[in-house]
Amino acid sequence: MKKAYFLAPAIALVIFYFFYAGAVDHYDAEKAAVIADAKAERIADMKQEAKDREQAIKEALALNAERKTARLAKEAEELAKKEARQDAIEALDITRSERDRLRDKVRDLEDDVKTVETQIAETKVEKARLVDEAEFLRGFVTVAQTNEKKFQTVLLDIQQAEKAHAAALIAAAAAAAADKK
Repeated sequence: MKKAYFLAPAIALVIFYFFYAGAVDHYDAEKAAVIADAKAERIADMKQEAKDREQAIKEALALNAERKTARLAKEAEELAKKEARQDAIEALDITRSERDRLRDKVRDLEDDVKTVETQIAETKVEKARLVDEAEFLRGFVTVAQTNEKKFQTVLLDIQQAEKAHAAALIAAAAAAAADKK
């Protein structure tokens, strides 16, 4: 019986070994299947992640291209606004300088007009003085011509009186000479 004590556990051990080996093989197979499934899932996840990464890169590149286009458009718009602003400033400066030039020209012309008006007033005064002087001279010439005629008449009278006086002296001298003879 002593052998039966030894043999029963040994047989149980062999039976257990077969069941255990089968269970271990089944457990290892399940574990390998789980690992294979995990590997396959991991590979699928990595492939999906690679696809997602590739899609994200494409989207990022497209977004980057959009941003670049928007930035270039914004820079072009800002440059156009800056140029328009600069053109407006230049036009304003040109307008201001033209306004100042024309204002100075108007001021000079107003001064010239005042000078000419002063000269016109002086010329009117001078004209009035000359007209008065011409009237005076016309009147003076008329008086002088009248006086000349009077003086000529007086001179003729004097000459006739002198001739008559000389003739009277000659006649008196002739009468005195005739009386003396």
